[in-house]
Order: sequence, then structure tokens, then C-alpha cells
Amino acid sequence: METNSTLSELRQNLESVRLLTTLIITGTLGIASFLALPSIILGLVSDLGFSEQQLGRISTLQLLGLGLGSVASVKLLRRLDWRNLARSGLALMLISDFACILAGEFVLLSVLRFISGFAGGVCISFVAYGLGQTVDKDRNFAYFLTAQVCFAIIAIFTFSSVLDLIGLSGIFIFFCILEALAIILVSRFIPPIRWGKTAPGQGNDTYHWSMCALVLLGMVFYFTALGGIWTYIAPIGIAAGLSEQQTGSAVSIGLFGGLLGAYSVALLHAKFGRALPMITSLGLQLVALLILYQGFSYYFFIIAAALFCFGWYMYIPYQFALLATFDRDGRPMLLLNAVAGFGSGLGPAIVAFILVDGFSRAYVICALFLALALTCHLSAIVIRKARLPGVPAA
Repeated sequence: METNSTLSELRQNLESVRLLTTLIITGTLGIASFLALPSIILGLVSDLGFSEQQLGRISTLQLLGLGLGSVASVKLLRRLDWRNLARSGLALMLISDFACILAGEFVLLSVLRFISGFAGGVCISFVAYGLGQTVDKDRNFAYFLTAQVCFAIIAIFTFSSVLDLIGLSGIFIFFCILEALAIILVSRFIPPIRWGKTAPGQGNDTYHWSMCALVLLGMVFYFTALGGIWTYIAPIGIAAGLSEQQTGSAVSIGLFGGLLGAYSVALLHAKFGRALPMITSLGLQLVALLILYQGFSYYFFIIAAALFCFGWYMYIPYQFALLATFDRDGRPMLLLNAVAGFGSGLGPAIVAFILVDGFSRAYVICALFLALALTCHLSAIVIRKARLPGVPAA
């Protein structure tokens, strides 16, 4: 069990640039396959000829694996120290991604993507827990999201060329190289610290568990919308008459909006509270869905992608920090990515089920889930303010 002195040492280490950077890199690789999903989807279509329903099933299995890996990390953190847990997760991702290079059959590839998602869930879950222990949660989660969107921009810009030159296997080779390098980095900079139980009287009581549950429910809704759109963003562009190259470049350019969204949180911190930025960011995503619903050209597709990604990467740090505000023992933060993985996996499954003559139904259902997410999170902010009238607005 973690002693008080070890906990104090851990929190001092968490403020160091080297450990924060290593955690952010590890967590980014844990979710890398989701960030690069549009390119992977294009590869599955162009190289293997998978149908839209098969694409939805593979995406769902991978993202459900991410969620289950996050659930498993709650137990694994009690048995393994941080360094070995991170190395184990990265090693399992490396093995499964390497096996994907050799796999071409739907069932086998689905199983391997599930395993890779599970390993990624282990990595990203304890990273989210670690960042939730830092003093400036909003800023550090924003840096985490900034790193993710930078990776997504680089990946989608380069992966279109990789697909042309090597095919889908080239993307998995790229993942394997990064994961091998990350194992070396983790071995050097993450200390062998174990997570322990919170001291009696310092854990989550009924109120804090209830508020954490409300925030997590909002996350299920949010990531359901996110997974539903992001999985099909490339087929949406192609169905509108854009080429694969135009679709890939539009999504890549749009991701710069995500970079601005995440960076804006790093600049603002919680200066204006959380409610106003969350309303603004989610409103931009609804505008993006409206553009897609009404029909679009190449340039309007870029605008829609930029607005959606800006809102995406601005909203997430605030909801993560909101959860950390209510969480007093770390367990809800460990479950955060299980919830995100479940929602992200549910989204493409729902969209695949309702697809009929285009994506118009997908835009409507995803807009509904976004509205439900915002309702949950604003309710949590209002309840906290009402219960603790002396605290600043969340």
C-alpha cells in the first residue's frame, strides 16, 4: 500500500516535466489507433474491401477493448507498479499491432484490434488517473489533448501517403516503432510506484460517488456521439463525392481546429469556469453536424471537421477535470476511460444499425447524445455550486 510519504513524493514527481511528458506520451499511444481511425478505416476499405457494417464492428470491438482495459487497470494498479503496468500495456499493444501486419481476415483482425484496444485502455487509464492527481488538472488534461491532436494531425497527414506506398500494414509498422520507443522512455522516466487505498474517511462518500456517476454518464453520451461520427468521418466524405485524398486532407486540416481547441483550454485553465466553455465547444460541434446534415462541398467539409474537432478537444479537458473535482480516491478517474471506451464503441454500433440511404440519421442521433452529455455535466456544475455556494463556479 502507498504510504503518505510515498504519496507526497508521487505528487511532487507528477509536477516534473519529464514524468508529465512521459505520461502524456504513454496515454497518447494508448488511444493512438482511435485518433488515426479515419486512416485505418480507409486502409480497411482500400486494402481489404470491408463493408460499412464490418468497419463499424471492428471499431466497436477495438473501442470496447479500450473500455475493458480501463476496467482491468483498476485491479492491475493494485498489483503492478506504474512502470511495469505501462510497459506491459505498451508491450501488448506492440505484439497485437505487429500481428495485424500479417492478418487480413475479418475475424482475426477484429480480435487483434480488440486486444490492442484492451492494452491501450490499460495505458490511458492510469495516465488519466495520474494527471487527475496533479494540481492544475485543466491545464494538464489540455496538454494531454494537445498531444493527442498533434499526433492525429501528423498521422492523418502522413498515413494517406503510407497507404498509397505500403498499404494498411505500413500504419501498423509505424505504431510498432512508436510503441517500442515508448517502452524505453517509460523504463527511464516512470518510477516504480504503486497505487494504494485511500486512508479511512478520505474516500468518496455517497454525494461524491453520485456526482462522479452523473459526470461519467455524461461522458457515455458524449463519447457515443464522438465514436459515431469519428468512425465514419472518412466514409461521410467519400459518400459526398470527395476522393480519398480529399477526405484525408480535409480531416487533417480540420484537426488543426482541434489543436486550437485543446490549446485554448491550456491558456484559459478555469479562468471563466467550466460551464461557459463547455456550452460554447459543444455548440460548435452541433453547428458542424448541421453543415454535414445539409450537404457540403470540399471546403465546407473542412469547416465542419474543424468546428467539430475544436469543440471535441476543448470539451474533453473540462469534463475530465470536472470528474477529478468530485473524485477523492481515484477510482472514478480509473474508470473514466472504461466509460469513454464503452461510449466510443457504442457510437459506431448504433450508427451502423441505423444507416439507411446516407448518414442523415447519424447526425441527428449524435446531436441528441451531445445534448444529453451537456445536460449531465451542467447539472453536476449547478448541483456542486448549490451545495457549496462559497466555491468558485466549476
